[in-house]
Amino acid sequence: MEEYQPIIKFSEELHARALASNYPKNDVRIDFFNLIANLTYQYYLEQIALESSALFKNEKLRCTELNFYHKINDFVKLAENEVLAKSYLHSINRGLLIDSWSSFEVCLSSICDKFFSEKDKLSIQSKTYNDVEEHLNRYKLDEDTKKQIEGILVVKEFWLTSTNSKFTKLLSLLKKNYCKEDLEKDREFLLFLNKFRNTIHSNNIYFGKNDEKPDKFDGIEFRFQKGKLVTYDSIASPFLFFRLIVRLTEVYTEIISHLGDIEFIPYPDIYAGEY
Repeated sequence: MEEYQPIIKFSEELHARALASNYPKNDVRIDFFNLIANLTYQYYLEQIALESSALFKNEKLRCTELNFYHKINDFVKLAENEVLAKSYLHSINRGLLIDSWSSFEVCLSSICDKFFSEKDKLSIQSKTYNDVEEHLNRYKLDEDTKKQIEGILVVKEFWLTSTNSKFTKLLSLLKKNYCKEDLEKDREFLLFLNKFRNTIHSNNIYFGKNDEKPDKFDGIEFRFQKGKLVTYDSIASPFLFFRLIVRLTEVYTEIISHLGDIEFIPYPDIYAGEY
């Protein structure tokens, strides 16, 4: 089981980084690392469970506790049924990506809420309305009608605006501190990962615009064609989803390193550190 050591090592390093941090308790700059550390450790345990099922099946592992033996027989079904094993693996991969991205989203939103000016926030909340307003100007609409349309299209709560809009705006504000090449790479990765993550909610079927060229990560090509399954060589990269989260953590680390002197960026739930 040595191949799983990078996963457990990564989890431990994130916990150690959080412990050594000078940020206040419940600051998202700490909580993100603890959240990802816990998710990757859980992922490690799930991978071990999958491999253990095969070891029990081949009698390389044995259970002497009679009260537990019948449960082991149920567990072995993972190794005996190829479809079930693949389904289990897909499930834990999906869980790691969705939960890690959700952690990124809430921490990024906390950062943006603290870092953005009210004008910046309003521009993001009003983006759809501003785009539509250009087309409305050709019509002679009264002010009441315009106000009604504005009320429908402007996002009422900044936290509910799209993650793409937030990190695109945040990176644009940080570009003076970022190396230009690193900024573009991080932006492209976040756009790709968000797009890939969105397909998970539709059983890996992509419903966006067709991509002229595939996205690439870790030497693997991801092809997104409307109405079709996202294709990529998962066999050649068994821990692909784990490495996606490692890269996401690297991007987050880079972002918070450029925020400047912000004393406290609270995580929305003050009990996050207890989870």
